[in-house]
Amino acid sequence: MAQQVVQRVEPPGSARLVMVSGAVLLRPEEAVFEAMLAGWRAQQQSRMLAASTVDGRERLGRRFAGLLPGAAGPGSAGGGGAGAGP
Repeated sequence: MAQQVVQRVEPPGSARLVMVSGAVLLRPEEAVFEAMLAGWRAQQQSRMLAASTVDGRERLGRRFAGLLPGAAGPGSAGGGGAGAGP
């Protein structure tokens, strides 16, 4: 009897499509945050939302993440990124 191979298809926005399996992350919080946003963007684009809607939601998500205590997203005090000071 032949063995059947089942291949898993990831939905748009899945973290597995964005993150590299087995990679050691230098800044895991920031990498996961960016992967989350990339996945969220892919999900919205798969629903055929307007680019302006997707961009606005991403900006809002980044702003909200920067307000959280211990936030590690770009622009936060602990997360590095372009908005971090010297």
